[in-house]
Amino acid sequence: MTYGLIGKQLDYSFSRKYFTEKFRLHNLSHRYLNFELTQVSEYPSLVQLHADLAGCNVTIPYKQAIIPYLSDLDPTARSVGAVNTIVFSSKKHTATLVSRAGSQITSIGYNTDVIGFAKALSLLLQGQRPTHSYILGTGGAAQAVSWVLAKAEHAHTFVSRNPSATQLGYQRLQEVIAPGSLIVNTTPLGTSPHVDAMPPVSESVLRAAGFVFDLIYNPAETLLLRKARAAGCRTLNGLPMLEEQAEASWRLWNANAVDLHD
Repeated sequence: MTYGLIGKQLDYSFSRKYFTEKFRLHNLSHRYLNFELTQVSEYPSLVQLHADLAGCNVTIPYKQAIIPYLSDLDPTARSVGAVNTIVFSSKKHTATLVSRAGSQITSIGYNTDVIGFAKALSLLLQGQRPTHSYILGTGGAAQAVSWVLAKAEHAHTFVSRNPSATQLGYQRLQEVIAPGSLIVNTTPLGTSPHVDAMPPVSESVLRAAGFVFDLIYNPAETLLLRKARAAGCRTLNGLPMLEEQAEASWRLWNANAVDLHD
């Protein structure tokens, strides 16, 4: 079977190497490909092209944009408003289906980022509770982070360069951050090869924060995490989250139950 990753600028991607090694260890003849799409409207053609496509992961910038092209959503993915895992099935479905190899298939969207983030967050916090949480970015990954924090009853706020009425700008963050807060970076700023970039978070903000979680995993320590560690924060990169969400995706592709509500 063929599996793959849908997104842009995928050369850095963890997923292809991770699943290729998994297939090798389990003596499986599957393959995992990077599917670079210049725009999300190319998705139906991608599905038609690969008759043996069994599942996909979805990354930046299509976690939200992919939704209208899917047959259905898992309730958690619908609640989050973002998808990072697609399961393909030949079972009939009442929603609009994609035609492939002369048959009708369904493409069901799931969100396993919520599993990955929840488990990784517990590693970072180690039983402590931040005074408030600030999510840098507003994309699909940010929605998954927000869903997990809301479920755990962690008060949180989105931070954006172009904030809406219910969000904060970075300058305002500097004015309101409470000591012991959690900062979660869901933006791609700092991803290799642009390792000298970071969200515009001031040193005073980092000195106030107690915890900084950067969803980026390449490099292992971003400029944001390096500055946060120097400011005395407990820090964590995105690799534990990535591994947990990948394993949850694999269980879904193998028709094993995944409890997205734990």
